[in-house]
Amino acid sequence: MNEGAFRGVVLVGVAVVIGMILLAAGLDDSAPVSVRASDDSSDSTAAGDSGDDSTVDTVPSVDTVNPADVPVVVANGSGLEGAAGAVTEQLSALGYEPGAAVDVSADAGETLLDTVYYITAPTSFEAQALKVAEDLGLGPDAVMAMPVPPPADIGLAGVLVVLGSQPAGLAEIATSGAVTTVPSTVPAG
Repeated sequence: MNEGAFRGVVLVGVAVVIGMILLAAGLDDSAPVSVRASDDSSDSTAAGDSGDDSTVDTVPSVDTVNPADVPVVVANGSGLEGAAGAVTEQLSALGYEPGAAVDVSADAGETLLDTVYYITAPTSFEAQALKVAEDLGLGPDAVMAMPVPPPADIGLAGVLVVLGSQPAGLAEIATSGAVTTVPSTVPAG
């Protein structure tokens, strides 16, 4: 069996397992998925409240995330050779234990922006993804739920960093050898 067919079989197997977990979780109504924003059942519409009793999902604090506990993989979508390896090394220096760097499944030019994806089920890794983004200097707008299918082989990771091809992005910075400290100037004389 060739490598591509093997990967396809593995991905289908993973999808089936995830589907079974999601189906089982969807049928289990004993575990709450979200928290009520308001538990007040009195008629408060007269006081100006809309009466909306919506639910709010809670995301753990980024401050409680231990980098060593974040299953993260970096995927190169930048087209710059060695970029994913360089960012993987940066994460290691920050206390993460990332998996081996991989390439995205799309053409390099199709991945413009640096993005941090997280899986949402059976457990959400949103807080961990926000921590990774923060540690890499990305804003929370760079963090998104993992699309189906994932843009790269994530193995057992819960967080995927995809390096984009935009100028001055993570890939370009990581491979430029640029020093992140401000150089001192020596006056002439």
